[in-house]
Amino acid sequence: MSGPVSITAFDGVMLERVIEVLNASLTADPMDRSMLVRRVLLDPSFDPDGAPVAHVSGAPVGFALAIAPKPDAGLGYITLLGVRREHRRQGVGSALLRHCESFLADRGCRECLISPYGPGYFTPGVDIRAYAGGLEFLVRRGYKAGSQAISMQSDLSRLTRPEWVVRRELELAQEGVCFAPYSPQCLPALFRMIRSGFSDDWERFARDAAARIELGDPASRLWIAQRGDEVVGLCHHEGARFGPIGVVAAQRGRGIGHVLMHHTLADMRCAGLRVAWFCWSSDLTAARLYESAGFVVRRRFAVLSKEIGP
Repeated sequence: MSGPVSITAFDGVMLERVIEVLNASLTADPMDRSMLVRRVLLDPSFDPDGAPVAHVSGAPVGFALAIAPKPDAGLGYITLLGVRREHRRQGVGSALLRHCESFLADRGCRECLISPYGPGYFTPGVDIRAYAGGLEFLVRRGYKAGSQAISMQSDLSRLTRPEWVVRRELELAQEGVCFAPYSPQCLPALFRMIRSGFSDDWERFARDAAARIELGDPASRLWIAQRGDEVVGLCHHEGARFGPIGVVAAQRGRGIGHVLMHHTLADMRCAGLRVAWFCWSSDLTAARLYESAGFVVRRRFAVLSKEIGP
């Protein structure tokens, strides 16, 4: 290292340099300007003071991002932490981490999670294989793995709709459950469903998806399951990214999710997409739902947490 580490809050003029740092350090997760702007700068919870940039001899060599969305809930998040390889093991990562933890603690956060922040996460945790060194770094500083998450991918050229799914859709139709792409008429019932048992982030995503459809995106981006006037399930994709998918608690275990999933995947293939992928699930859900559509595990993440306040 050619000089001491200095930490400054993010400033817009640093945007391109920060992207360079992230692409050089978090090599399994390519970053472009649009992604950083949409998921970071346009996030209502973004605070430049929680986005420290590490400099050595005037050059950015590291970046981290801490988010305190609801300080009264006591939870804060670190969603990005990267240091250029040639500057590792020289105190840069430690300085960034201390800054993030102090930022969160000052805003009333008692626990820091890496990195399952719904509105703007890049990955649900630390990739166990790609960032083994980063995982070790965090564990040494008091972070503990509470759970694991997996990302999966399906080869759409091999997609087949199981006969039992076809039969189940017919049976569900006889029970009054129908499946169709988005229409604006379903919006009131859709939001009632989301507010009855899903997080605030689901409503944000549904509003964004509906707005994009009304501006010209295909309605089949968002499949809806309805029973009478009640929306009981939804399934969504954006490009090759599949999900989210959800069914109201009272209707789970009836095959509604499987039918929604196969309609969505079939439309993705018809749109010319070769693969479908998503970032976040559990092994239990993978076995219960996704493996039936050919999804296989691509990456495995450790979801970490640490107590940082009283």
